[in-house]
Amino acid sequence: MTLSADDRETLRRVSETSETIEAYKVPTWIELTTSGGADPDMRVRVELRDGAPQIVELAWTSQPHQSEIRQKHLRQIDLVKLVTDLVSSTLTTDHPSRGGDLGVQIEQIRQSKDPESEADYADYVDESVALLKQAKRESEKARRVAAKFTERQRLPRERRRITDSHLRLVAEVYRENFRSGPTKAVSKHFGVANRMASTYVDKARKAGYLPPTKQGQKKA
Repeated sequence: MTLSADDRETLRRVSETSETIEAYKVPTWIELTTSGGADPDMRVRVELRDGAPQIVELAWTSQPHQSEIRQKHLRQIDLVKLVTDLVSSTLTTDHPSRGGDLGVQIEQIRQSKDPESEADYADYVDESVALLKQAKRESEKARRVAAKFTERQRLPRERRRITDSHLRLVAEVYRENFRSGPTKAVSKHFGVANRMASTYVDKARKAGYLPPTKQGQKKA
């Protein structure tokens, strides 16, 4: 995707692969390049690591016609806002949205009215405006929810949503260490307390990656 503002051009590239976390399909990587104009070009790359979107590359390049890289260019970058805005703008969900049907709905309203009637035309305008306002509210709400989701995924591991790939790895570590303290092995592997490791194991069982337990008997 390419966006232009004044003499600056912004190019965003998004990976074709993604990981599903809750209802969201989160890209495995995103790259954003801003170029042109008097200021140095900037490039940022965000990768999804262990369920958390992280900035892994941030660079400036001064072209011959641009100013040198100065402290002000670094101060202008809010890293948290940058990664949150970038990731949340790319999120897609498995849940259907109204946005794609908006034009169809407005056309259905138009067809239901008498084109020769001023009253019907006024109703058509009012209903269409109301529909557009509702769609805008829903879109803004979806953006806020996506931003909160992104912010939460950047929290320490124990406070994030746990992904399917994470639970599969939990199950793998658990099975490999089944005869020598599997929960402790999970704790050590992921760098979390035993209590959180037990939570991981429970969630892996509920997700079907580990068999259910019988009272007093572990299963892997």
